[in-house]
Amino acid sequence: MSRMGYFSPGILGVLVGLVYALFGGDYSMSERLTLGCYLVPLLLIIGQLAMVAAQGMFAGVLPVPPGKSMRGTKCLIIGLLIVVGGVSGLVVYLLSHAEGGLAAKVFGGVSLACWLTAIGLYVWSLPTAVADFVRKDGV
Repeated sequence: MSRMGYFSPGILGVLVGLVYALFGGDYSMSERLTLGCYLVPLLLIIGQLAMVAAQGMFAGVLPVPPGKSMRGTKCLIIGLLIVVGGVSGLVVYLLSHAEGGLAAKVFGGVSLACWLTAIGLYVWSLPTAVADFVRKDGV
């Protein structure tokens, strides 16, 4: 996969955030700038996390910096945990605006547990990462 293909969800998130901040709603210019400052990085992060989760779930591969990747069932589990953690976080946001007290706390706990487990499993699996981009001359 090319760099452009890998970063395209984040770039798409940035473009959507910019378009919404510039043309969406009846806001003053200062409110639009504030909205853009929050929305653009948030959509960039969400887009890239969605890409990593999809890679883990469907391809069974997760990237590890510097040019390595881990493979296997652990990638599927990490991808699923990212998706469940993200969806639970969205449910918490929606329930907090609808005054869903206990339900919001339960989903918040589920989201936190999923994120911590995904991060822990990723860190635990780092030693199993294999080099992907090694040239034949060993450099």
